[in-house]
Amino acid sequence: MSPRICRRLLGLAQGSTEEPHGAYSQDGMNKLSSLVGLRCRRFLLKAAPALLVSAAVLALAVHGAHSEPPASPFVSVKATGCGGRSLSVGFAVTPELLVTTAHPVAGRQWIVVTDSEGHLLNGFVVGVDPVRDIAAIRVPGLSAVPATLAAQDVPPPAPASSRGVVAAVRPDGFLLEKPYEVLRLVRAHVDDIYFTSRSPRQALNLKFAGTEGDSGAAVVNESGKVVGMLFAMSQDRMGTGYATRSVEILDFLDEDDLLAEEDLLPLQTDCP
Repeated sequence: MSPRICRRLLGLAQGSTEEPHGAYSQDGMNKLSSLVGLRCRRFLLKAAPALLVSAAVLALAVHGAHSEPPASPFVSVKATGCGGRSLSVGFAVTPELLVTTAHPVAGRQWIVVTDSEGHLLNGFVVGVDPVRDIAAIRVPGLSAVPATLAAQDVPPPAPASSRGVVAAVRPDGFLLEKPYEVLRLVRAHVDDIYFTSRSPRQALNLKFAGTEGDSGAAVVNESGKVVGMLFAMSQDRMGTGYATRSVEILDFLDEDDLLAEEDLLPLQTDCP
C-alpha cells in the first residue's frame, strides 16, 4: 500500500476525538481496519509515533509470533438495559474474559465490547461481586492479549508517589493513557452496588484526570502490571479517584474459578 493512501487513512484515524460519527463511524473504522495491510501498519508506526502506547503498556505485549496481531487487553464496554445505557472500560484476563466494574453492567440485557481494532463483539456477565464492585464478562471471539495482574501485596506494587497510566478507552476502542500518581492507600467505607450494605475496604487513592466512562479502567504501573481497577472518582476532591487493588480482583476470579472455566454461562443479575 502506498504512503499516500496510508497518510489518508491516518488522517481518518486521527480526525476526531469525539463520539464516532460520519467517516469515523464504526462502519468506517471497520473498513479502515480491513484496508490497512502489514506494509501500511509499518508506515503508520513510523509516521505517527504518537499512536504508540507507552513503555508501561507495551510491557503487556504478545509473547511469540502471530500471523494476526491479537487485540489489546483494554476495551470499551457498552451496556444497555435497566432503563438506560452505560459506558465503561474493561481489560482482558484471558483471551475471552474481561474484568470491569459491576455497577455499569449488572442487570443489563445487552453488552457490546469494542476492542482495540474497532471490532464490535457481544458479551455477557459471568460473575459479579456487588460488594467489591467487580464483574467478569465473557466475550466469545475476542482473542485479546491478557493483562498481567500484580499478585503480591507486600511489598505493595503501587506504593505512595508511584506513577503509571490509567488505561482508559474511548467508545471506538482507541486507547487513552492517562498518567496517574498514587496518593496513598486508603481504608474506605463503600456502599455495595445495590446500596443495601456498607463495607470497609482498602483502595488506591489516585491523582489523575478522569472523566465519565473511565470506570473499570486498568491502573498500570511502570513495570507494565495492572495494580488496580478504577471504580470511582472523588466527589470531594477534583482530579482524584479510587481503584480496587489487583489482589482483590485476583481473589474474585479465584473464588468463582473464572480463570479455570472455559465455557462460562451467562449469570442472571439484578439492576443496581
